Amino acid sequence: DFKNRPLIVNFWATWCAPCVRELPMLARFSAAEAQKPGSSWRVLGLAADQAPAVGQFLQHTPLPFPVAVGGLEALQWSREFGNLQGGLPFTAFLAGGALVAAHVGEMDLAKLTSLTQSKR
Repeated sequence: DFKNRPLIVNFWATWCAPCVRELPMLARFSAAEAQKPGSSWRVLGLAADQAPAVGQFLQHTPLPFPVAVGGLEALQWSREFGNLQGGLPFTAFLAGGALVAAHVGEMDLAKLTSLTQSKR
């Protein structure tokens, strides 16, 4: 589903309050983008957390996009996208197989929309 589509990779954790606040907005964005034809943005959540905590979280707060569990390695992966301080949440924007933007910290819909419209 991600092939040839712009991709948003959101690094988050269940214990990160700004991450948890940001997830409903990402869920709404993802659901809206999934309805668009063509190369609309897809969202992938990458949890810097343990599988039991993520599973329990997702039972109470289902998300319309895939979530992978990366454990502490996810923080290292986020550094490879430019998150040098390892802050969460961290969001990487990929288009054409390349990093086109990144954002450290909680995002609102206006910021997300601005980044996705300018980086397609």
